[in-house]
Amino acid sequence: MPDTLTRGPRPAEPRAVVPRGPSPIVATAVFLTALVVVVCIVVAAVLVWRAPRDTDAAAPAAPASESAAEGVEAVADAATALGAEASDLDAAIGAAQGHAQASACNAASADGQAIISLATAALTPDRWIADGAVEPLVGTPFEDLAVRCGSVYASEALAATTVPSAVMGVIEAHVRNGGLRSEVDAAQERDALAASVPPELLVGDTATSDVSAFALPSGNVVCSIGGGQARCDIAQAAYDRSDAPEGCDDGWALAMQVTPSGAQAVCAGDREMPETTISLAYGESTRVGGYSCAASTQGVACREDVSGHGFWLRAEAYVLF
Repeated sequence: MPDTLTRGPRPAEPRAVVPRGPSPIVATAVFLTALVVVVCIVVAAVLVWRAPRDTDAAAPAAPASESAAEGVEAVADAATALGAEASDLDAAIGAAQGHAQASACNAASADGQAIISLATAALTPDRWIADGAVEPLVGTPFEDLAVRCGSVYASEALAATTVPSAVMGVIEAHVRNGGLRSEVDAAQERDALAASVPPELLVGDTATSDVSAFALPSGNVVCSIGGGQARCDIAQAAYDRSDAPEGCDDGWALAMQVTPSGAQAVCAGDREMPETTISLAYGESTRVGGYSCAASTQGVACREDVSGHGFWLRAEAYVLF
């Protein structure tokens, strides 16, 4: 009997799984979102590209004092500590004043032109007064120049420039003010008083010693410094009797003295010849208490160094200044 193969039902064959795409709604949403992002990026790029650059921005208006007299000291103080944020005007003020204060006093024309160049770099001359900057920007630098180098030098520096006539008077006033505080001007005035005196007898703080009493090598003149004066007495003099001061009974002036109020001759009857063992050699000098004296073969001169008054005494003549 043939074997009968009993077959059961066949198992189902596996089917390939086909992935489904996104639904139309989801795809549309993704597309719109991407489009919005792209548009935003483009817009932002355009805005950045069209934004004004720092180099294209208009320079900020330079600040100025509210009036020409206002805040000159404050501006000068600020100019000494300029930082990166300082305005062009502040920088110009600091530079102009700094140039004047550092001048070597040997090129007036160059100094004047440098100050004006620094000033005009910040403000045109027509705005100096309108912006209240004429004093700190140009007046004070020329005043500082006068203090350092003398008013004559500062005037020469100003004359070498071309500034508006409207500000010339202001600057000239600053030059005069600086001259009043200038040691250079004071020295020139002192020297003018003693114009006829040999320069080597006008020593001031360059004196070589500090003795308060001395005699010249000849022994004919004895001097002393003290009691608010400098005085020299001469034993034998050959100058004309008419040179004696009024009121001298014997018609001779044989001593000279100088105080802060001036120099005068002293009558022979009031002569003093103090003893001293110190001889001031010719070419030597001394300074004590603001008075200076110097000796040379041309005589002796003593001067009160602040006022510039003094005397020059020698056997043949004397000069008061």
